[in-house]
Formats: sequence, C-alpha cells, structure tokens
Amino acid sequence: NSDKSGVIFSVNPVTHKDIMIEAVYGQGEGIVSGQIKPDEYMVSDEFELLDKKISNKKIAIVRNAGGQTKTVQLKPEISTSQVLKTHEINELAEFAKKLEKHYEKPQDIEFSIEDDEIYILQTRAITTLGNKQEHQELTGQVLTEGLAASPGVASGIVKIVKSMDDLPKIKKGDVM
Repeated sequence: NSDKSGVIFSVNPVTHKDIMIEAVYGQGEGIVSGQIKPDEYMVSDEFELLDKKISNKKIAIVRNAGGQTKTVQLKPEISTSQVLKTHEINELAEFAKKLEKHYEKPQDIEFSIEDDEIYILQTRAITTLGNKQEHQELTGQVLTEGLAASPGVASGIVKIVKSMDDLPKIKKGDVM
C-alpha cells in the first residue's frame, strides 16, 4: 500500500554518473506504464542534491480495501508538490550505493514508501549501460518530451503507433 514509490538508478544510465531517483505518489506501476511523469532527482555520489524536476502528477495508482488497484485524481496542490522529502532522497541514494557496492555493479532499484518507512522491493543490474559513447550535441527545436522506454539517445524517423494495426509501419531504425 505505497504512499510513494519509484525507481533508483545507482548510476544514471544516460550520463553514466550520479544517482537518479524517480518518484510518484501511490504505486510504481504509474511510472512503469508511462501513465505518470515522475518527479526526478539527481544526486551526486557524495549525496548532494544536484537537480530536481517536479512534475505535474495528475493521477496516482493506489490499492483499494479489496487489494485491487485503481486510479485516482490528485488535487492540484498535491499533483504539483514534491513527492520525496529531503531525508527520503538521501536515504534512497545511500541504499543505491550500498546495493551497488554489494552486487559490484550499478543497480536499477524499485522502492516503496508506506507510513514513512522505505522498502526496497527489487534490485537488479542496470543492463543498458554498455560502453559510454560520446554523442554529438543535438540542435533544433524540441517538439515533444516523454518517458523513455529505454534510456539513451537515439534519432530516426518518428512513427506514431495508435493501435496494433500501425505496427507493420515500423521499420528498423524508426522511433516509435
């Protein structure tokens, strides 16, 4: 019965440095499904908060008394508020580095917070790091932003998939 939940990368998969924490109110499936844009916190290896981006989280996925999940609308003052408290950000960053040290690999960690208690639900090695490549700086107007299915930088012809019937249009190298 998460009050808050999210994902921690002990090493940011895009920049290969710093700790990245994403958090939402309620259950974590809002992040995984892409329904909710999470708050994002960047923390140095010395546990200094480097940056935070607070999203407008209009909904939360919560459990009802019967144990089923349901989507609820958040009041505007809650939807634009910061999910994690400073001490929670620090504790989560410390957990990330401890798990990374224990497993001897950067970790992708799922967490939950209920009644101010942090629970580590799952941890696994980050599989998308590979070799860090220097990318050419991209220029131009940003047309849209969204949640990435996989971290990294890519370019290609954009194809919009509105239904399963659109899938045959996708070719190798396209961006869905």
